[in-house]
Amino acid sequence: MDFSALIDFSLLQAGIRTAKQIAATRFVNLFIAPPLAHPHVHTYLNFRLIIGSETKVKPASNFRATACRDMCEPLSCRLDILTPRDLMKEHRSNSPLVDTRRPLDGTHVDFNPPGFVWRPVEGAEHYEIIIAPLGGGIDRVYRVEGRCLWVCPDPLERGTYVWRWRALGGGQDDIWSEPFTFQVSDQTAEMRIPTGKDLVGRLSGRPRHLITEKRLDSFRKDCHSGSRKAEWEALKTEAASRLGLDFTMTEPPFLPNRSKEHDAWGQIFKEAMSGSRQMGQDAQLFALVYLIDQDERFGRAATDRLLEFARWDVDGSTSTFHNNEPHMSVINLGPRAYDWIYEFMTVEERGLVREALRLRGNQTLERFRRFNYGVTGTDNHSGRLLGFLGEAGIVLAGECEDVEAWFDFILPTTVAMYPWWGGREGGWAQGVSYSSTYCYLYYHFIFALREIGNVDFYKKAWFRNHGEWRLMCVPPNAYLVPFGDGRTAGRNSVISSWGIQRHLGRIYGDKRFLHHADQILEAAGGSIIESRGLFAPLSFLTDEVKAPEAPLPKSAASLFEDVGWLATRADLLDPDDDVRFMMRSSTYGSESHSHADQNSFVIEAYGEPLAVPSGLYNLYSSPHHHGWTRQTKAHNAVTFDGAGQIARDAEAVGRFTGFYTDDRLTYARGDASLAYGSRVSRSTRSVIVVGGRLIFVIDEMVPSSEAMWTWHLHSIKPMKVFAELKTVRLVYDRAALDVVLCHENELTLRTFEGWQYPPFGFESESEIPEEAARYHLDVTSIMPVRRDVLVTVLAPRRIDQDPVPIESLSDGVVRGARVEWDERAVTVRASINPEGHPLGGIEVEIEGKDNGYYRIGPSGRREGAIQVDAEAIAKT
Repeated sequence: MDFSALIDFSLLQAGIRTAKQIAATRFVNLFIAPPLAHPHVHTYLNFRLIIGSETKVKPASNFRATACRDMCEPLSCRLDILTPRDLMKEHRSNSPLVDTRRPLDGTHVDFNPPGFVWRPVEGAEHYEIIIAPLGGGIDRVYRVEGRCLWVCPDPLERGTYVWRWRALGGGQDDIWSEPFTFQVSDQTAEMRIPTGKDLVGRLSGRPRHLITEKRLDSFRKDCHSGSRKAEWEALKTEAASRLGLDFTMTEPPFLPNRSKEHDAWGQIFKEAMSGSRQMGQDAQLFALVYLIDQDERFGRAATDRLLEFARWDVDGSTSTFHNNEPHMSVINLGPRAYDWIYEFMTVEERGLVREALRLRGNQTLERFRRFNYGVTGTDNHSGRLLGFLGEAGIVLAGECEDVEAWFDFILPTTVAMYPWWGGREGGWAQGVSYSSTYCYLYYHFIFALREIGNVDFYKKAWFRNHGEWRLMCVPPNAYLVPFGDGRTAGRNSVISSWGIQRHLGRIYGDKRFLHHADQILEAAGGSIIESRGLFAPLSFLTDEVKAPEAPLPKSAASLFEDVGWLATRADLLDPDDDVRFMMRSSTYGSESHSHADQNSFVIEAYGEPLAVPSGLYNLYSSPHHHGWTRQTKAHNAVTFDGAGQIARDAEAVGRFTGFYTDDRLTYARGDASLAYGSRVSRSTRSVIVVGGRLIFVIDEMVPSSEAMWTWHLHSIKPMKVFAELKTVRLVYDRAALDVVLCHENELTLRTFEGWQYPPFGFESESEIPEEAARYHLDVTSIMPVRRDVLVTVLAPRRIDQDPVPIESLSDGVVRGARVEWDERAVTVRASINPEGHPLGGIEVEIEGKDNGYYRIGPSGRREGAIQVDAEAIAKT
């Protein structure tokens, strides 16, 4: 291949025009666009520009190229293509859980100075990091010792930079990482984080956590006679009720060997978790009532519960390394209560509680170090514990010297890595349920830190954009909240969203988030007690702001690329008239609380669940949870010869390769091929949503060898199948779903009930709640195939509406359907290729209201057609 022109182009793109600039350049990205590379992949080669003979590196390949014609002086250079020995290829992965480097290539950094994460090299004594301006300039070279998570000590000028690193002293001194680029731009906040010692010096006074000393008097007044009075009375009523119940617990027993006593383990685990959370929540709520009203009954009750926690052996049955749940209850809820009743407790009582919290804080830091959290550790609970330790540090600052080391771990981790499960667009890869806990809790820490420590992490893009993600993915009347574990806990997650959205609306002055919170409150009957579980009443503690009016959109479609989630909403203004379609195709794989559900979809319409995932999450890794809930067959997805995607694997990834939306329709394509391992050569799912309500799903299936594919659908109510017509009907209480499978060949349609393994904790099947989705449909090819395309129409409607006419147009050359719907005739045709990828171009024609004609992917031209690139992400 002749690289000369590409070299010239790359030099120009990098702003390199003179010999001096080249001499200062250690490496450049060489961009090879299609079709020189794979037709759907943009490839970068990394090379060194070597001036004259000033190198001791033996080049793998040499090319001579005349420098760019418009350089100020003629110049010859040599191109040294870097070999795998020269670049750390083993750190490359499609999953950000494996390839943990930050900042991601080509992204804007959140803070200046920026933070960096890279994978450690065994035996390395220290690391060298180079940060170089892409357009020429002076390289910055830094020596870094210890943890492979580091915040640059120097602010950078606005511009694009390249960074790379190498490990020294471990026998790999000549091996460099691949270079990544990042931008310091107007999206970057200027913020230098303090050292732990400096931060501790800022933290004083009581109370200081969530409510500061200087704010206390005005806050009390507002609770007694201001805008907070009604909500405060409700919190006091809840506290009085809890005080009357007088719940306490003693130190729980050790967990037995789970492999030998599975059910006993589960029972002890769940009782320790729920009991410790409740006692901690009571202590926190009682302490808040004491702080505001000075009622000593509540001060005494809160103190007694903290003293009980202090009696528990930190290295015993509630150690973070044995049973982390009660440990988290203590270190999460305990510090808040300690701060709010600080003056009520005696010196001796404070000392006992403080020492227990100090020991638990140090044990938490040891957990982070063991798992190398933030660098390679995917330990899920550490995502919560990071904020818990921060809250404990705020409360114990000035009383415990250990706190400085806690902050020296927490603050750089928040700059460089947090969150582990998402990116700048605000998503949370584990799902709404887990985000409703983890994100809510971390906001407690960053709010308290901003109020008392003058460190403002709200400037980070993820914290701001998380509200956007919730706005699209958590309707006020959601029955369930896909995807991942806890998805059936829809109402609890929605209620948590009320607190999160109200808090974010007040922090950022965003009226849309406040409107969303108001919708949730209305759907909950007008009353929500925010102080529950692990949460303080965070949004109640956040001051109201005058936000400029910003109405919710009527309808919307969003692709959150960071976590691989698609959400379309037909009506955000009237939740009872809304149709929500969601699909997951995520680079975060099936690790932790995520499932083997790449390219799966969920439909809720008119306030009811229609196409849903099946199974419960009653106990982590129980037979039902692992053998059913996590598996592909329990989702609205595709399996091959009964085998699904690989569960519990960070590299069982999917990704969205195409997205387009306008006022008429939304198009998206997800590629789940890698999630199946070697079983599948290609598995894509294209979706077209017309008017936010009419859904077409196009599955492209290419197993590695002949296989029978199965298309799965699950529901809470029974499905009625019309096998000869290849149609299915699902009727709920107020909504219905009509499904038409468009394929000219014979298909097998089979319905069945139940689960391979029963959910944990139920004595009889009649006790299992309906959200476990016991009704299933399997649509299977009649015989093994090497390649296939299936087009499916899914038409949700109200039950008082007639089914829409759907005509299958499948003939082997084109598969699709014509649907007469809402004063429109909508026709979708998918071309079938005899060779190569089986799915060719897609045509969408809308006649009648909102006329339009679309060609998606490779296809002929037609005058007036809107051409959509099937493999491009088009965002406004």
